[in-house]
Amino acid sequence: MSTPGTPQRDLRPRGGRRPFWAAFAFFAIISSLWALSAPVFAVADESAHATKAIAQWQGQVIGYEVPGIRHTVVDLPPADSYSSNIICFVYHPDIPANCGVELGDEGTNWFNTWVGAYNPTYYYLSGWPSLIFDGSAGIYAMRIASALVAAVFLAWAAEASLAATRVRWMPMGIAVLASPMIVYYSGSVNPQGLEVAAAAALWVGLLRLLQTWREPGTVLLSRTYLWVIVGISAAIVANVRALGPLWVVVIISTCLLISGWPAVKSMFTTARSYWAIGAVAVAG
Repeated sequence: MSTPGTPQRDLRPRGGRRPFWAAFAFFAIISSLWALSAPVFAVADESAHATKAIAQWQGQVIGYEVPGIRHTVVDLPPADSYSSNIICFVYHPDIPANCGVELGDEGTNWFNTWVGAYNPTYYYLSGWPSLIFDGSAGIYAMRIASALVAAVFLAWAAEASLAATRVRWMPMGIAVLASPMIVYYSGSVNPQGLEVAAAAALWVGLLRLLQTWREPGTVLLSRTYLWVIVGISAAIVANVRALGPLWVVVIISTCLLISGWPAVKSMFTTARSYWAIGAVAVAG
């Protein structure tokens, strides 16, 4: 309980939202540069994910089975017709990427994708540019859309890592997220990049949230804001890939274990926490 004349700790983020926007700009630019530098479908499984995203935004959320065709089949618009000649350079390091045709130039108006029955969440987030652009331009646009979404979660992780009166190892851990492979996948049509980004935001956000009970007055972000980060991040991790729910359980369990019983007990004895926990459970 405060008394008159007692100085109150300002728990607003230092510099406002500058850490978030600076981190967002950094990750968005780096990931977008990777998105523009890699040839179409050069990223692992990108053809399967991109064709599903295109078909999903055409109204085909789940593909269909065709006798004699392996994997689920999705239909493509004529401007996005697929030919195996697009990836003539794959597994051939001595062949340039311009050896084949562009997406939409020739081929079939369907693709047998092995991700046809995947959760549609990621494909709604990354596939909408296919309604505006077609062919290779559409793939690059979807890559950038994916990079921007991943950058939001990477920026949340960076912001939360700096949001304490004493920052120790968290910022160094976030620096690892700038590794080439992470930003490479973030700038591709592949849910792995978003999964890593959201998992990082969940890790750091939950640890900072628990710190508000373990070390009151040391965290420079409000619990409400941290709950938003934790809730949205958990929902994304749980839904972008099949093993997502398992990773959510692993991350949350590890954070609770690291933070210690007093912090966990305080969180579960706070009435407002149950609204947030319920929202996270429903979203997941």
